[in-house]
Amino acid sequence: MYQLTLIILTLFSLLVQGLFHEKETNFERLMRNYENIEPSEQITEEWLEQPLDHFNSSDNRVWKMRYFQNFEHFKPNGPIFLYIGGEGPLRGTVLAAGMIYDLASETHGAMFASEHRYYGDSIPLNPTKKENLKYLSSQQALADIHKLLTDKKQSSRLKHSKVVVIGGSYAGNLAAWTRKLYPNLVDAVIASSAPLLAKYDFKEYLETVGDDLKKYGSPSCYRNIEKQYKYYDDAFKTEEGIIKLKKEENLCSNVSLNLPENQFLFVEKRANPIKILAQYGNVDKIKSYCNNSSQTLKQNSCEYFDFTESKYATYHTIPKNNNIWVWQICTEFSYFQTTSSDKQPFGKSLTIETTSKLLCSLLYGIDDDSVRKSVERTNKFYGALHPNVTKVVFVNGELDPWHRLGILEDISEEAPAIFIPKASHCADLGPAQSNDPPELTEARLIIKSIVKKWIKVAS
Repeated sequence: MYQLTLIILTLFSLLVQGLFHEKETNFERLMRNYENIEPSEQITEEWLEQPLDHFNSSDNRVWKMRYFQNFEHFKPNGPIFLYIGGEGPLRGTVLAAGMIYDLASETHGAMFASEHRYYGDSIPLNPTKKENLKYLSSQQALADIHKLLTDKKQSSRLKHSKVVVIGGSYAGNLAAWTRKLYPNLVDAVIASSAPLLAKYDFKEYLETVGDDLKKYGSPSCYRNIEKQYKYYDDAFKTEEGIIKLKKEENLCSNVSLNLPENQFLFVEKRANPIKILAQYGNVDKIKSYCNNSSQTLKQNSCEYFDFTESKYATYHTIPKNNNIWVWQICTEFSYFQTTSSDKQPFGKSLTIETTSKLLCSLLYGIDDDSVRKSVERTNKFYGALHPNVTKVVFVNGELDPWHRLGILEDISEEAPAIFIPKASHCADLGPAQSNDPPELTEARLIIKSIVKKWIKVAS
């Protein structure tokens, strides 16, 4: 039984690693930008007591949310800048570099960064018990942010401070939604790479990966990848093709490649590095990849995976840190990255049915119909690509596949969209790099000038 449990853990770990870029969520990867930033002595770790359920007054249970603060540049009544944490542990050094640090230093602002409930050290209840995850939602997280900001505004030195909320990726959604839900508290927002449209079948993700390869790699690079993945799909159709493919790819002899679930895992693992390249890379890295003739994964030992054992899996056997974001995917957003479109080069094996089954049905017992309905509820509640907001700047990068679910055109003069050529996921929020394209450098200046205008601070 112990050996079986290890197999099950490995299977689901591999699946989640593939679907959500190795062992990291988008937010965890964004935090990598700050791992080599010198921590300031001005940054302190703090804790705030939060209600477990903001929407049930009869529930008196509480927990402590972790957040960081930095008053290094602050002068009385200077603005408050809050960096919202997303689906992973928060680093305090996020307050030592990047967009928030630049804005605070230029406006004498106070900086805060809040960790999202159920991620990092901000754990209300044991997340390995499914029944405890009903308190994990974007609405509860937004109420946590409201309480934090309200608490800070009680201070005499912050009482008259303007509030600017900043977030990227899923946290970019949250940032925009703070302005929608709490317009009297939040004065301005930067929503970077925010996929505000919840979408059941996010087939456009791989379309954009293909577009990046074709435009910044070469058309032949795209065609070579397309040919390779068609070869995989064709091989899956016959026993002879499977035997040949297993030998070529060094798969273990007992891998059942006739199963759709195993075909899915095989293709996803090979496509994943290319997805990462599009989402987090740059033009030079894409070009370099396409100029590299070795585009297949090689390993010494044979590769093993087998979803025939997954029927034994229960939530209690899953490591708590791997799959909490998947709960939100299944209950709010979906964002399933599939090969449903004909305008992408990765074949047809990453089906919507298999994705939903492996993540939501097997892992949490959430059926496909429930996932679809949750997407509809999310879009109806928040307004999807037509949120009723002002003083929000929506920023997206061309290379980033997530821009296909974001706001790319101005909603109004006070809700502008900035689309950055050659930029990747949330690139505008992170520390400046020597190889940043000039379009990104210019965009950062524009974003800062817009925010300063909204909070009436001279540029």
